[in-house]
Amino acid sequence: MRSTPYRKTMAARALALAASLETGLQFALSLDIPPQNPAVGSRLLPDTHSKSIIHSEYHLGGTTLQLDAALQLGVNGLSQVWTAHPIDAPQTTLVMKIIQPSLCRWPIDDWWNDYRDPWHLAHNEAWVYRCLVEKQGLIVPYFFGLHTITTPSQETAWVLVLEFIPGQTVDEVVISRSMPTMREFCLLGIAAAQDLARSGWMLPYIRGPNVLLTGAPGNWTVVFIDLFEAARLDPVDLKDSAYVETAARVQTWSFFSAFCECTGRYFPGSGFGSGLQRHYPLLFGKDKYQL
Repeated sequence: MRSTPYRKTMAARALALAASLETGLQFALSLDIPPQNPAVGSRLLPDTHSKSIIHSEYHLGGTTLQLDAALQLGVNGLSQVWTAHPIDAPQTTLVMKIIQPSLCRWPIDDWWNDYRDPWHLAHNEAWVYRCLVEKQGLIVPYFFGLHTITTPSQETAWVLVLEFIPGQTVDEVVISRSMPTMREFCLLGIAAAQDLARSGWMLPYIRGPNVLLTGAPGNWTVVFIDLFEAARLDPVDLKDSAYVETAARVQTWSFFSAFCECTGRYFPGSGFGSGLQRHYPLLFGKDKYQL
């Protein structure tokens, strides 16, 4: 017999599917406006036109966001992700990453290894973004805070509001068969992953859809857009330079593996992936991580 929590979740899921999120819905939020990153090469902070008051290092601004288009949604998704715009700044596109508990994976019918508690999904990623404020606008999006909303099905959900990053995923770059672009993506992505590691953070499994190549040829940058599984390195270990460099090398291989996985998936048996693999020693030198 199914447990009572399971039955309640399935009932909430049915309601959520019957009254789903849709384009045009509006949510009033008090956004946490991060500071403009002063580093060279950082992106401009999106304009939200929030009515702000100074509070600590952030501005708290009352803003109404309107949903525009779904980027990811549906049952068994880890979240529902939408583009949205502030009604006072329609030229600005933001991302609302909505964690609606009834639509998250359930450990009974779904794979246990894929289960993440919805509260943890929302709060861990928010914590990571807050810790990485110096990387916002560079290798991670600007973060406008974690909020709660009431969905059309009257379910309470958490929402992370983020800078929208236009760009290409690993899959899209691989499909393009552009070796120069893949090479540049690899170099920039590995540098970004190593930067995170040297800053005390590891991404246990770098997935292609969660890394974006943004900008234009000659001015590309790489941005990580999904950080809920990011793990903080032990401060004691960070004092050991050899340990930190080993962590950076692990991130090198993790990022590069995303490309190899994609080439095998889209071009099985074609040998296309070998062209990318031949670049590995040229890009990173010969060491124990080479193919």
